[in-house]
Amino acid sequence: GFSLWLSIPFFGVIGLFVLVYARMRAETGLPFSFIYPEGMPKELVMNVISSPTALSLGGTHSYVLFSSFGWLSRFHHPLEQAAYQIDSRKLAEEGRIPRRTLFIALFLAFCVGLVCAYWTHLSAYYAQGSNLIASAGGTGEYRETIARQEYVQMTGRLAAPPHRDYPRLFATGGGFGFVFLLTLIRRSFIGCQLHPLGFLMANAYGDAASCWFPMLIAWTLKASILRAGGLKLYRAAMPLFLGLAIGHFLIGGILWPIGSLGVSRTVANGYHLVFGE
Repeated sequence: GFSLWLSIPFFGVIGLFVLVYARMRAETGLPFSFIYPEGMPKELVMNVISSPTALSLGGTHSYVLFSSFGWLSRFHHPLEQAAYQIDSRKLAEEGRIPRRTLFIALFLAFCVGLVCAYWTHLSAYYAQGSNLIASAGGTGEYRETIARQEYVQMTGRLAAPPHRDYPRLFATGGGFGFVFLLTLIRRSFIGCQLHPLGFLMANAYGDAASCWFPMLIAWTLKASILRAGGLKLYRAAMPLFLGLAIGHFLIGGILWPIGSLGVSRTVANGYHLVFGE
């Protein structure tokens, strides 16, 4: 019952977002899933089509189904999976692992992970209640909150379908045009420092973007090492930076959560490092 006029553009746009993020991981090594502009694929499709047109094409039933898939637009899982695939492919190339072996390993990991995810989430939700797991106050954990927000937005738009937001539509088209221009410039001028992926990363969360400064530091160090010692020094310095990344995960992701519990819960909640993001 999901209208093709809504489903095809929606999943198509999400696919494009996934490809762009995979390209970011492959070209920049960005270890950060929150570069994803949360909620934008769904809002982009709805703004282009408009709520009145969507209702006329598929009716209320299709509109409700469209909203039920809104989590794909809000969360980062499709992009994370694309990034893991890129990383696994590169590791397989470096380790000379056959593609068949890699595919079997990833498929088995997918099956085991899916079963475990279903078991841990559903058993906890049915035993404790999704609205009580994260807070005893009954406000609900994050995923339950997002589902409720999606439902409230859907009912509001069904009651009073909003028309196209043309300023936002023009801004979207302007961003697309600017990235296309940067791509042409980079292809035309060898050594151009303006990269279209850099523009996307710097503006993913507007003024709240937090990745531009770490990326600037990484770029400065990489450029300095290459200028000082060329590719030989660059390869020699790689273990140092890998050690920094692994050390961050070890201290911030394993030792700190365990050790800080002995201080206070407030201190333990002051810093989180989520593996896989």
